[in-house]
Amino acid sequence: MTGTLTGSAASPLRVLIPRNWHETTDPERAPQALAWLVADDNSAAILFTKLDMDPALYQTLGKEGLMSVGLLSLSMKKDNAKEDVTTVAGPEVFTLQNRKYVAYEYRVGNERCVNRIVVFDAGKFFVECVATAIDPEAPPPSQELFEVQQTLLSTLRFP
Repeated sequence: MTGTLTGSAASPLRVLIPRNWHETTDPERAPQALAWLVADDNSAAILFTKLDMDPALYQTLGKEGLMSVGLLSLSMKKDNAKEDVTTVAGPEVFTLQNRKYVAYEYRVGNERCVNRIVVFDAGKFFVECVATAIDPEAPPPSQELFEVQQTLLSTLRFP
């Protein structure tokens, strides 16, 4: 980790930026980004976004448990994809530094790339953290990318 925190004054989320990664923004491609990190070699990205929902749905899902949020997230991926979505792993619940998460991995159509999504409760809304190769035809991300994602999650801060 570099010791540098991501995020702007408008973002309620902070994570430490890993070594050989940098923070970026793109209001046109990712207007909902809370934090967007890209590997310095442009091979991979990790994006944190707020799951948009009304407060009543947030309350309901909060009562049902985080697995419901993970299943909703996966369902949204399937509904919004132009091709078939194949679940590669999960969803599964895990705990990291006393915070619960749900993770799953999926592939779109015939793409070789596997995306790993982790969802969690940020206190007033749910967040999706996506780890993916930038090139959809790239081989599945190495375990190293998922380890970077896990490390980022362990550095989460909410001001």
